[in-house]
Amino acid sequence: MIIILTFLSGCRINYELAGGEADDSIPDIYMEGLTRIQTSRDRNAVILTADKASLFSEEGETIFESLEFRETGDKGELLRRGTAGKALLKDNDDADLSGGVMIESYEDEVLIEGEAFSWKDKTQLLTAPDGGSVRMVRKDQTEIAGSGFHADFRLNEIGFDRSVRGVITVED
Repeated sequence: MIIILTFLSGCRINYELAGGEADDSIPDIYMEGLTRIQTSRDRNAVILTADKASLFSEEGETIFESLEFRETGDKGELLRRGTAGKALLKDNDDADLSGGVMIESYEDEVLIEGEAFSWKDKTQLLTAPDGGSVRMVRKDQTEIAGSGFHADFRLNEIGFDRSVRGVITVED
């Protein structure tokens, strides 16, 4: 299947030769009911499922609609899961998520929800757009909401810059 997708990703219909106009909004590949499994030796497995996916090979982007993802560890344990109404995934694994986003980390025992986020894979940075409200709930019943959300997963730091409110639970 990967061989077929690799071969097809290089195909693009030239509408100008057929007497029509070139249209960059037409994907090279369009799929419905997609499941994509990404594995490698040095990274956890990621399983993406989407109602629809549109691949734009020249731009190096894939647009997913009604996306669900799961990240599993080397023993198959669920580490993280999430959903988004729409996701634009770039070839460098950066992503823009929108349409109501939920990310749950079982490792960190935290749930993060917001309307939209951007993910920078190389720096492991998750941010919400300015003015976008984000809600974070921890297993210990700590709940914080605000705007100006940013999370640096390399440093294990999460913060809000504005309009922060919530309840922090501290055990004795």
